[in-house]
Amino acid sequence: MAHRLILRDLTGKKRRVEILYEDEHLLALNKPAPLLTLPDRWDPKRPNLYRLIQGVLGRDSVFVVHRLDAGTSGVIVFAKNPEAHRALCRQFQSHEVRRVYEAIVAGEVNKDRGRIDKPIAPHPKKPGLVMVSAHGKEAITDFEVLERFVGYTYLRLRPRTGRPHQIRAHLQALGHPIATDPDYGGRERLYLSEFKPGFALAEGEEERPFIARPSLHARSLEIRHPATGKRMTLSAEPPKDFLTFLRILREYRALSQFLSAGDE
Repeated sequence: MAHRLILRDLTGKKRRVEILYEDEHLLALNKPAPLLTLPDRWDPKRPNLYRLIQGVLGRDSVFVVHRLDAGTSGVIVFAKNPEAHRALCRQFQSHEVRRVYEAIVAGEVNKDRGRIDKPIAPHPKKPGLVMVSAHGKEAITDFEVLERFVGYTYLRLRPRTGRPHQIRAHLQALGHPIATDPDYGGRERLYLSEFKPGFALAEGEEERPFIARPSLHARSLEIRHPATGKRMTLSAEPPKDFLTFLRILREYRALSQFLSAGDE
C-alpha cells in the first residue's frame, strides 16, 4: 500500500497525497490536481502544496525545487535542507533532469514521434499564459504516440527545456491541444454522454464531467540524489480522471471499432 501524507488546509479539509520517496534530503510526491504547487499571487489563501507540507514538516523544513501547474498531476520533488535544494536546482538549471509526461490530446497525431522546437514567450494579452513566438526563449519538447483513437491521441512527452506551460503551448502549436485545456485550445470539461451511445440519466439526475482539468500527467522524473549523486527515477501512476478518460476512449473511440464498422 502506498504511503500517504495527510495534509489539512485552512478549512481543516484533509488532503491525502501519495509519498513516492522520502529521506532526510528530499520528498517526492504524486501531486493531485487541481492543487497549486505554490501560493497564488492573487489569492494567497487558496490551498497549495507548499504551504500544506510546511504545516506538517515545519516552515524551514521544505524548499521548492520546481513546480507543476495546478491542473497537472504527477511527480513533484521538494528539498528538505538548503544543500539538497542547491544540488537539485542546479540539475534543473543545467537540464540534467529527465522528465516524462503523458497527455491525451485532441485530434489524431499522424507522426509516431517528433520534436517541437519552438521558442516561447509570455502572452501579450493573456497574463499568466504563454505563446509560441520567434522572440521567445528556446523551448524543445519531444513526443511519441502511445495510442490513437478516433478524435484523440495518447502521447508520451519529454520536455528538453523547462519553460512555464511549455508542453501545453507546444501541443497547441502542433495543432493538437491537450483535450481538456481551455487556456490552450482545448475543452473545459468532457462528459460520458459525448462518447457513450444511448447514454441516459435518471430523472432529476445531473451529469457530471468525468474530467474537468488538463489531461496532462507528470509520469516520471529522473534525478541524481542530492547527497549520494546516484541516479534515481521517481514515477507516479495517473489519477482516476485520467485513467477514466483512457478507458472511455478505448471502449467507445477505438480505431479498430470504426475501421471494422466501415468494412461492413
